[in-house]
Amino acid sequence: MIDAMIPLGPNDGDTVELTARSVKRFVEGVRNVYVVSREDPRLPGVTFVPEESFPFDLETVRRALGEHDRAGWYLQQLIKLYFPLAVSGSLDQVLVVDADTIFLRTCRFVEDGRTVLNFGDEYHAPYFAHMARLHPALRKMFAYSGVSHCMLLTRSWLLELLGAVDEANAWQRAIQLGPSLAEQYINAEGNPVVWTFERVLEVQVILEDQLDDGVEVFHRFLCEDEVKSLAQPLSEP
Repeated sequence: MIDAMIPLGPNDGDTVELTARSVKRFVEGVRNVYVVSREDPRLPGVTFVPEESFPFDLETVRRALGEHDRAGWYLQQLIKLYFPLAVSGSLDQVLVVDADTIFLRTCRFVEDGRTVLNFGDEYHAPYFAHMARLHPALRKMFAYSGVSHCMLLTRSWLLELLGAVDEANAWQRAIQLGPSLAEQYINAEGNPVVWTFERVLEVQVILEDQLDDGVEVFHRFLCEDEVKSLAQPLSEP
């Protein structure tokens, strides 16, 4: 079984009911159909989820982008990606469908336990440039693309993607922070001492809500031999 979710913007009110009806009629294995919007469209047999249930809104997007004419479109993309995470009652697999996409024949998005992905041939360069910035492992694999009006998302895959992005960001922040910790001084014997940044060896997650971004928990300087020892993998016994 899967759930289906339709993000409803201000310009899709004329088609969203047809979209919801076509999902229920033609998409196999759908348990619930959800609509996410600012106001309840009151569609029969459809569960309404208010936009305010998400940890961001249109103003959040505008603060990040400035006065962008597609801020609403960006908000819808975030709602699609975060729906399986923000709505705990949804199933692990959620089919996200644009509010102006209407199915006309039977479609199956899970076959023999495997996800069936919809794909297209659209190539919009900024999409792929953003993907590469998001994480270095994300890249265009073949001629087709995932730019599509409907796609089945899996909660565990989204969590893995978000974790990978967070780790990549943590590495970049650590690399940027390291050089700022360099220090030099004259020791008690009158000799100059210089501590320099070598490299990041490991990034750890600290589960503590009280720590703000950029707070230093602990650091210490290491002699060159200690650095080499830490960077050297343990030998097999």
